[in-house]
Amino acid sequence: MAHSLTEKGVGPITTFATGGFQAAAKRLTADSPVDVSTYSLIDQPGGISCAGSVRIDNRRELAEILGMSGSDVTREQDLALVIAAYRRWGADCIARLYGDFAFALWDANRHRALCARDHVGIVPFYFARAGDILVFGNELAAVAGAPDISGEIDSRLVADFLDTELLFPPGRTMLKSVSRLRPGHRLEFSESGLKEERWWRFERIPEVRFDSDGDYVEALDSILARAVKNRLPAQGSVATHVTGGLDSSAVTAILTEQCRAADAAPPMAITWNPEPITKADRSHPEAAILATFCGALDLSIHRHPPDVESVLEFFARDPVLHPTSSMLIMEIPVQKVAHRAGCSTIFSGHGGDQGISYRGSGYMPSLLLSGDWQRLAEIGRSSGSGPIRAFARALRGLVRLVKRDLKNQIPFALGRSSGSFKRPSFCRFNPRNRFVRRLAASPEGARRNMLLDGYLDMRIEAWAEHGSRRGLRYVYPLLDRYLLEFALGLPPEMFDRGTQSRWLMRQMLRRHAPEPVAENRNKTEPTRSLAMVDALEEARPLLVKALHGELERGNMIDVASLRKDLSELPIRPRGNRSPRFGRRRAALEMLDIDPRV
Repeated sequence: MAHSLTEKGVGPITTFATGGFQAAAKRLTADSPVDVSTYSLIDQPGGISCAGSVRIDNRRELAEILGMSGSDVTREQDLALVIAAYRRWGADCIARLYGDFAFALWDANRHRALCARDHVGIVPFYFARAGDILVFGNELAAVAGAPDISGEIDSRLVADFLDTELLFPPGRTMLKSVSRLRPGHRLEFSESGLKEERWWRFERIPEVRFDSDGDYVEALDSILARAVKNRLPAQGSVATHVTGGLDSSAVTAILTEQCRAADAAPPMAITWNPEPITKADRSHPEAAILATFCGALDLSIHRHPPDVESVLEFFARDPVLHPTSSMLIMEIPVQKVAHRAGCSTIFSGHGGDQGISYRGSGYMPSLLLSGDWQRLAEIGRSSGSGPIRAFARALRGLVRLVKRDLKNQIPFALGRSSGSFKRPSFCRFNPRNRFVRRLAASPEGARRNMLLDGYLDMRIEAWAEHGSRRGLRYVYPLLDRYLLEFALGLPPEMFDRGTQSRWLMRQMLRRHAPEPVAENRNKTEPTRSLAMVDALEEARPLLVKALHGELERGNMIDVASLRKDLSELPIRPRGNRSPRFGRRRAALEMLDIDPRV
């Protein structure tokens, strides 16, 4: 397992063993002891050992409660804080930890291991059991490569992936013997066996109430500023995603302000969008907003859209051993340029939809269904659209929710999915393996679906694993636990004001960015999507060429049908989207080809 770290990062490998506990870790950067993704520590005198990737945000508060010198506790001592907290509160200490973390703690006196993952799973954690041994790590391939861990593939989950181009249920991998510790969960391993429990429950977040709209805006501004500051490395350059959208703009604007206040270099602003060529391209709202935003912050735009190389590198990965997400195709060029520029950290606005920039879907349909028509009428009057239009909007929203959920659930109910390249003889479609979405006719239901359906951690895990190979770590200020719990406790009207969605986020962003950015309602990003399609189209002949000869997993996939489809049908058969490319992608990934050869 330690050998698998030799290709990762630039720091030295640290290995240690004590009693029944062995671990190996590697720093992503060699220049700073605090700018690390993996750190390890042993506390032999107390009989407790701990290894993991830990960054604690409430460091000072914890240190004071635990009798440590709060002002002197640094990031490199975060694992020591974990051990001290465990001594005081036992397994319940995890709920008191705010930050991004995944760790394994061994209590030699009690012959017990305690493993934990943060509330949304920023740090990956995989585990497997080999007899009376628990194997763990933050890379799937390392755990799968340990002795006595079976490499048998779970055919039903592979079939599910081929049929839906989605990932497996929370807690599972495509290997039967290897599991994922779910976000917000802890795992205890002792002579009694394995026990996994959920420690973070977003359904129990207390309500957040202030006296005025201005108080809500002020609170959001303060919490987000702290979330960004907590993720800044002590030294070194940082990069940030810029798209012109609310989430990336809020993170980038506050990050830039903090860098300049500290007399540090501004962040490297990287976009997936290509350079506008024609006058019409430059005047397109998507390009115009991005230019306005970066111009106001005096940031240079580094444009690195997806290219053929990123497509080929993506398909050379094996999704059985490496987390996958289609967004990785676009992110690979970003990782390359950030690495060449000497950046160690990439700030992302991913996760806003689940929290503070939730658009309020389900709110007005819930008022309609609950019979709170007076509130609907008030929203219509206050927004200027009128009660009748408010009722009509609520009804349209309800119809959209029902149609979307029926579209998602009917294939699972019937036990089949069209357009798959899976061999019928391989494995029948198995709907029981999928996450079941409930009708999201309420804000709570909508955000439950977004937090649990796997899309959030799918991208996080893929970017984390692939970025670590270039010495990069990703941080997501909008998924900060303080900020997410603040957002989950807000009243629905902070998100939906009748004619304006994401209301609170827009109000806060006006303090840091030009008005057109705060008013941007475009979520489609057509320029980025077209650049992705163009890269896939250019790589198509090489992908077809790689589908010749005997392929290891040809028994799972109808290779002849896939080759014919790729050869004869363009990536973009009509309009700007291809409804079948997701299935093509899943089949190509599962074949474990290397189109670069």
